[in-house]
Amino acid sequence: LILLLGSLCGNFIVLVEVLSRGLREAGAPAAVHASHSVAAACSVLLLLLSLPRHFDFLERPATAAMGVLVVLAGCVVYAGAQAGLPALFSNDAGGRAAEPWAAVGARTPSAVGVLGYAMYLHPQLLPVRAEMAQGKNGADEAAAAVRWTLGCCLVLYVVVGSFGFGAWGDDTRRDVLDNLGGPPGWTTTVALATSFYLAVGFPTCVLPLRSSIEQLCMSPEASTQLTWCSTSNVALTAALVLSTAAAAWVLPGSASEVVFAFTGATGVCLICYVLPVWIYWRLVERAAAGAGSDAEAPLLQPDSDIAAAGPLPRRGSRNLALTDEAGDGVEEAPTAPLTRRDKIELVCVAVVGCLLSALAVASVFIDARHLKSDAR
Repeated sequence: LILLLGSLCGNFIVLVEVLSRGLREAGAPAAVHASHSVAAACSVLLLLLSLPRHFDFLERPATAAMGVLVVLAGCVVYAGAQAGLPALFSNDAGGRAAEPWAAVGARTPSAVGVLGYAMYLHPQLLPVRAEMAQGKNGADEAAAAVRWTLGCCLVLYVVVGSFGFGAWGDDTRRDVLDNLGGPPGWTTTVALATSFYLAVGFPTCVLPLRSSIEQLCMSPEASTQLTWCSTSNVALTAALVLSTAAAAWVLPGSASEVVFAFTGATGVCLICYVLPVWIYWRLVERAAAGAGSDAEAPLLQPDSDIAAAGPLPRRGSRNLALTDEAGDGVEEAPTAPLTRRDKIELVCVAVVGCLLSALAVASVFIDARHLKSDAR
């Protein structure tokens, strides 16, 4: 919950900032591009986008949003290549850094926090997985989707970060659109397109956050009967969006940078590194212990209720096997106990995640000093 709330706050702050800039450059009246007006309009728009109960409505908009992201990444790569990456390969970086690689090292902790923020899909994966085909085929499709998504995120972050810093060095703005520049019409188009991308990404955090709250507060049967226009669905979604807007109103614009970094440094560490290791360890050991016991047999039996549960998995289910809608596909949990090598690998993953988190948290407190000057 904390991770997704932080994601929503950071996303909303950036969306208001970028959209306000785009409207201002498009020649909109001051009353229209003012931050409070844009925040109010974004609240209504994001509420409407977040009301649906399933992810499938985002397929086409998300494809278009990814196209926008690829174009923006291409612009950064072009700018860096055209400039020759002076901040990385020149001792005269226009006042950016006398020792460019030392400057890179000084900013590595912040980069680790931001990059760690991109490397989590766990909250989104659970409701999306419930909408996919159950059984082994669905599990294989989900695994392939996760690999492609994490791979694309890693490539985009590394490419944009490397070429952006290489082109502008210490002159890199908090909003990289300020560095790209270009004709007025072009910058306006880029800002509005980026706003579209951010708006489409907002529901991807609202849906799993709302699903998590419903699992804590409602029975599975009641939650599966909700529709997009149900009173409880509208009320909970509105509360999430309005609370996010309130946080964006209180925090300065530069807070989005710290919100994203702190979220990536803390929540992602737990959800991506610590909890998966602990949960997998427990499930495998429990399944292996109960493989030959009649009392623990349900651990390895198919659970037909999962397929009919809709977007929310059955709360409290101890079954590790799923059946597809036809009842003929089963994905089973491993029954062999963890080997010593498996345990070492799992511990190493958790330790590396904690070390990266500690490094990133330290950088967050250092970078947060900029908020004081911005607030003044």
